[in-house]
Amino acid sequence: MLNGHFGALLVARLILPLFPRTAGDLFPVLSWFAMATALYVAIRALTENSPRRMLSFLALSQSAGILAGLESRTSEGITGALVHWFVVSVSTAGLFGILRLLEVRFGENLTASRHFGLAQHAPRLAVAFAIFGLALVGLPGTLSFCSQDLLIHGTLMSHPVTGVVLPVATAMNAFSIFRLFARLFLGKRRTGFTHMADALPRERWILAAGLLFVVLGGVFPNLIVARRSADADVLANRPVTATVRRAPS
Repeated sequence: MLNGHFGALLVARLILPLFPRTAGDLFPVLSWFAMATALYVAIRALTENSPRRMLSFLALSQSAGILAGLESRTSEGITGALVHWFVVSVSTAGLFGILRLLEVRFGENLTASRHFGLAQHAPRLAVAFAIFGLALVGLPGTLSFCSQDLLIHGTLMSHPVTGVVLPVATAMNAFSIFRLFARLFLGKRRTGFTHMADALPRERWILAAGLLFVVLGGVFPNLIVARRSADADVLANRPVTATVRRAPS
């Protein structure tokens, strides 16, 4: 659930006020490493056929993007990272949950190397998987569309050249999500399954809660973005404030 974001937030909350000058020197380097990691694991996901490993690569790429935004030292980038934190946590939890439900129902030998056509057996799970997956990579109308826009804009402001890596990695992640969805749910309907149950009522309620969050967050983004923006302004200006206070002594 945390996906490593808690450690990134501790860096922003503790390292910045305790070591402002050191953080100011090291954060650009760490941001470059984070963007390189996002691109590397996005490329790895393109060649992966194991659904579990592919989702893990996608989650790691998104986590690296969040870290790059937190270390961009811009209000836009930090705001996008803080908002995208919620999106990634909810979307990845939903995707992994749906994948596990598919494994329980249709066997754990699922792979992205061929089409299974499971959408005709589990249409509700297919729709939820598609929405969670597209919301993870910035689908318009979801909360991720706002967070990705702020995240990319902030990294481009702080790193005009290397900041291009982040939207490229996001595009690769979108392709991987579509490929995994197509292989799992599209194609000719397969027979031979002994149990073909779609999402159960208790599972529908949990999935619906996550879907409502990412969709309503995109319809009314200001409810979340405004609160995170205030925190981002404090984090973006904190190193300067700490340096000024130390100067008289």
